[in-house]
Amino acid sequence: FYRRPLYSFSEPGEYTVKLIVDSDNDISESEEGNNTESKSFTVDEDERDSKLPIMSIVNKTGNEDTDTMTFTVSLNQKSTKNVKVNFKTINGTAGSQDFVSVRDTLTIPAGSRTGTINVEIINDTIDEENEYFYVELSNPDNAIIGFSKAMGTIIDDDEERDGAGDELP
Repeated sequence: FYRRPLYSFSEPGEYTVKLIVDSDNDISESEEGNNTESKSFTVDEDERDSKLPIMSIVNKTGNEDTDTMTFTVSLNQKSTKNVKVNFKTINGTAGSQDFVSVRDTLTIPAGSRTGTINVEIINDTIDEENEYFYVELSNPDNAIIGFSKAMGTIIDDDEERDGAGDELP
């Protein structure tokens, strides 16, 4: 799932890395491409000989009657320092009537490889198509973001109703 970058950072300074995710969900260094994402980070004296962990978040699917959708943020290796990352929800076809928007900071403690982000799902009685929203990671501390955005798909579980509010056969 993760591929270690093909480079090392031997000198302190600021670096920008361009990553691309290919069809096999592999992360690789890229010079050009439509799916590139640039990430900047600073390597200080204490970090120059270490390799920063790569952080990712994965898609999640849940029924509309689910109280909470839990997204897992994973590191490809343990860190000797706490890893922090900001996150926020972004509307897709789902909006404020479907989930409770969040914006916060996640801390993955030193020595751990995962943390979770919880998004409250709002159950309704409206028959509608399945809907989606996103959780986006930004501004990591002590890690590099590999996959910065995950999609949360809400599966509708309501029956089709007629104009009077009665269920249709």
